[in-house]
Amino acid sequence: MWVQVRMTDDEALIISDWIYQLENSDDLLSDEAVWPALYRINGAFEAVSPLIFAPDYGEELEAARVRVLAEGRDREGIGTLIQLTVDEALVLAHWLRNLRDSGGPLSDEVAWVPLRRIGDAIETKGLDGASLPAARKRLFATMGRSEDGVPFEDVPGYQPACEATRRRLGRR
Repeated sequence: MWVQVRMTDDEALIISDWIYQLENSDDLLSDEAVWPALYRINGAFEAVSPLIFAPDYGEELEAARVRVLAEGRDREGIGTLIQLTVDEALVLAHWLRNLRDSGGPLSDEVAWVPLRRIGDAIETKGLDGASLPAARKRLFATMGRSEDGVPFEDVPGYQPACEATRRRLGRR
């Protein structure tokens, strides 16, 4: 099952830039399990838009920000389709709620417009019965981490199954 969100190209450009800034900042995320969702959102836009490689990227981004501020969420999202797994959506929704409530690493009010669209789509879909701890555990596993977020190779007693990994870690 997927949670689908349609964003305008302007919203997708703003979110893509916001994720890029987040990746390159020194701010730590309150929940590292949110990265798969953020990467999926960013990848959906980057796969279909040449804007990120445009020589006038900065100007395009600023124009998109002005349009989104002027229109808010009134414009229908028709440009970029984002599909999140239930696990990604659940962890992202929880993280966004915490981010909104704490005023975390998001001082950019314009980025909240597409983030609210994503949050609304997740709420509309409804994820009743889904378990946040189980979702986090599954997402961490896809990232090569234990349920506590610790890289598997740092877990005491971890023995990699792959010979190449054992050599890389200096284990026999």
